[in-house]
Amino acid sequence: LNVVGEFDGMLTLFQKSTAIELDPDASLDMSDEEFVRITTRCPSFTHLTVFQSRSISDKGIIRALMGRASMYAVSLSACPNITDWTLTALGGHCPRLAKLSIAKCPITDEGVQVLASKCGGLRAVSLDWCDGLSDATLDALALNCPLLQEFSSAASCNYTLNG
Repeated sequence: LNVVGEFDGMLTLFQKSTAIELDPDASLDMSDEEFVRITTRCPSFTHLTVFQSRSISDKGIIRALMGRASMYAVSLSACPNITDWTLTALGGHCPRLAKLSIAKCPITDEGVQVLASKCGGLRAVSLDWCDGLSDATLDALALNCPLLQEFSSAASCNYTLNG
């Protein structure tokens, strides 16, 4: 089951879930500790989606991703406390990552370079509205991710024609 239920205002997960999806209602003010507690209740998840969290940070994401070598897809959107540290952790803990979507998070070329060098199996990457990226991001993905089939980067104006 890929279902998140609610009981007395608390999120509950079915232990056999392969996906954890937190929408703004669930994650807006969720602490890192609460987030890690949720992810530990679902030991076999391979898909993670966090949307519009003001409070979940690199610390929570990194703790949740430790030991997740089979992680397949991660989507983080509009999370101002998610930075290059999360990308570095994804590279270190999730070598089988195939799909990555990061939108409106303060990541830079350096984080993407580390991730690309360790997750060569990436097939789809979306880096929408991440203003800290340049041609170095495109180079890192092109050189390290030969299976890449989909790439999007809406509203990023730091790329040049050379990239």
